[in-house]
Amino acid sequence: MAARKKIRQDEGTRAKIQATLIINRLQRAFQGKLELTDGQIRIGLGLLRKTLPDLQSMAVTSPDGSDLAVKHTVTIEYVKPK
Repeated sequence: MAARKKIRQDEGTRAKIQATLIINRLQRAFQGKLELTDGQIRIGLGLLRKTLPDLQSMAVTSPDGSDLAVKHTVTIEYVKPK
């Protein structure tokens, strides 16, 4: 029988796995599928800040350097309560 190779994960891979586990747990709590205390949520959010990079704002311009116009369409539909 052939020997199995051990696959080693680098730190980046381990951090992504840990971040995914934290995100999944928080999502289950926000969806009402899991009960977490305020402290557990605060700790989870703190751990995410340590594992995921903060988002930075960036300017988006057209190829000629001018500002881009963004158009939003909002549709509101009234649903009569039963």
